[in-house]
Amino acid sequence: MKKLKKQITGVLAACIAVGIGVPSIAVTAPAVSAMDSQSPEGLDELAEPGTGIHSQEAAAIQRNSSGSSGSAAQVISTALAQVGYTETSSEYTKFGQWYGLSNAYWCDMFVSWCASQAGVSRNVFPASASCTSHINQFKQQGRFYPSAVRGGSYTPQQGDLLFFYDPKRYPSGNISGHVGLVLYVENGFVYTIEGNTMANRLDCQDTFLIGERDDSKDPLDYVVVNYYPLNNRRILGYASPNYSSRRTLSLSGFVDLGSYSHRASIFEALDTSGIMPATSSHTYSPKHGMTRGDFLTSLMQVYGLSGTGQPVVSYSDVPSSSSYYDTVMAARAAGIIDGAEYFYPDRYISGSEAQTMISRTLQYLGKPNQTFSFSKGDYLDYGDYTIRADLASALYTLSSDAEPDANYTASFQAGEASGTPPSADVSEYNRVTLPSADSLQRLDYIFQGWKSSADQVVYAAGNTVTLQQNTTFTAQWQAAGQNGETAPSNQAILDTSSVRMFQGGKYDFLVKGNNNIASIKAEVADPDIADVILSNAADARGAKYQLTAKKPGSTDVKITSNGQTAIIKVEVETSRASITLDTANYIMAPGDQYTIGVQMADAAGNPLRSEQIKNMVTQGTLKVRDSRTGSIVNLEQQSNGNFQVTGKNEGTAYIVYEIGNAHASVRIDVKKGVEQHGTAVRNTSYIMY
Repeated sequence: MKKLKKQITGVLAACIAVGIGVPSIAVTAPAVSAMDSQSPEGLDELAEPGTGIHSQEAAAIQRNSSGSSGSAAQVISTALAQVGYTETSSEYTKFGQWYGLSNAYWCDMFVSWCASQAGVSRNVFPASASCTSHINQFKQQGRFYPSAVRGGSYTPQQGDLLFFYDPKRYPSGNISGHVGLVLYVENGFVYTIEGNTMANRLDCQDTFLIGERDDSKDPLDYVVVNYYPLNNRRILGYASPNYSSRRTLSLSGFVDLGSYSHRASIFEALDTSGIMPATSSHTYSPKHGMTRGDFLTSLMQVYGLSGTGQPVVSYSDVPSSSSYYDTVMAARAAGIIDGAEYFYPDRYISGSEAQTMISRTLQYLGKPNQTFSFSKGDYLDYGDYTIRADLASALYTLSSDAEPDANYTASFQAGEASGTPPSADVSEYNRVTLPSADSLQRLDYIFQGWKSSADQVVYAAGNTVTLQQNTTFTAQWQAAGQNGETAPSNQAILDTSSVRMFQGGKYDFLVKGNNNIASIKAEVADPDIADVILSNAADARGAKYQLTAKKPGSTDVKITSNGQTAIIKVEVETSRASITLDTANYIMAPGDQYTIGVQMADAAGNPLRSEQIKNMVTQGTLKVRDSRTGSIVNLEQQSNGNFQVTGKNEGTAYIVYEIGNAHASVRIDVKKGVEQHGTAVRNTSYIMY
């Protein structure tokens, strides 16, 4: 069974430890003793309606009081039955009520409750509300093992406790702030059952710190199955209780669905087909996010798309060695994703991004658009994203409509020309890319395109058409000199005749007036100075090409179309330039705005005009980026080329100006209630470009 590519990035949805430094809480658990003497009915009276402790739970507590020892499998079975359980306001849970701390952080009380319900003796699995105290008790038993990042070699087992910590605040590991139960280990990941948390984010490296959560605005916490790389730097270690039995709980299907159990058949179908694989053998992670690369791969697989075959410019963050490369290049050639420099394949996809990809795919296929509803993930402070459950529902709906009703054929006729008509393969989704007419000749006539017998539309060669029936395409010809023309000079119309570029920069240009992509050729006279590549064959304005300046010098780009030639003069320059930012760091409140002051000069010290700086950004020679990609601030380029920063959420971001391997940056701190101000500097960086 094919599994999703896991991103080796660690995050922690951590909760603050309760009762840190108060061992008596963990040792005595007085509320448990008090409730052990209660009847099942008495326990129900103490529970919150609809979420209280029921008779079977009371029976488990009574078994626990007798000192009998339960198994690891029983503990895990108990914990899995709670997946989806959600706290009410003020941290109230039945686990806290059972322990005697009804309105407190409850991750440790949750795992203690599970052990109690499973009949595990407190001598084996002490009850606790403090992660740190709990660790100390297991250390006294000689049953605590450090994690891999802290030098340990222990492999966690089902039923173990996994303790987290913040290595920045507590590098010695003396304080733990969160705990969960180990479900299993698979493919280098440990899967956990945790309470007092939310579905974690694996796309935000080291983002979540203990104490960063704001309970007043964050969603309510719940019980969830999460997963982390075994080498996650926030895993402190593992406690392994001396259970009466280490028998592994036999699992069937996906055990982490909770309130999404009604979609189980959808998830299973997508996993079995390989369209949207599960995250492990028994998890589908419905409330987690999905990376942009993974979703695009799934979407392309729904329709069996493999691109137009036209070469396109790759993204800077999707090298040819990337597992996403072929899919991303095919999607870019088809116009499903845009032509920006970065694709961000490992970032969680938002609902709007997913909808855009879906709509463009359907447009490319000639199908009517479909819109879907996408819920937002829980950790929105670190960037907007949607959840796997809703993405799966959309992909399932699309896949249900993807299969064609029949397999159609495409044939080609010469249309009064001589030569052998070409042929073209029809894909399993009844899509055909129309061939060139190079094998046909008709003296003093110009090939115009292929006329479809189905809809009488003339399509240009290179276009991809979805067949609705068996279709014959007939070559269409226009006499040279018709309509006053003496030659087909209008077959290659350029949107520029010359361009001045900086070394390393890129420039896009259009070839208009000829949609027959196969008949257009673009060549650089001196490929050592620059190169050219077709970047978008599907641009509605014409064939889009991209120039890349390689080294200083002058050269020509020759565009040939149907025997006609056009030239673009290219000048590539280099010099030693300086860039000066007016601010080292800036503090602002959400909603405040700040325009970054930038000065650049050439080798002679002559300042560059704002229009010149703007052109450098357009060509890609000067790159300006936000280190937090929109989660803390919004970054917008103004008409004069300057960049305006708007505070969005509390946190820190860096606005980075890059040329080549050198950079200068401004630190932006967004805090509520502050008066915006900055620290002025006039530091100058010298950069080769």
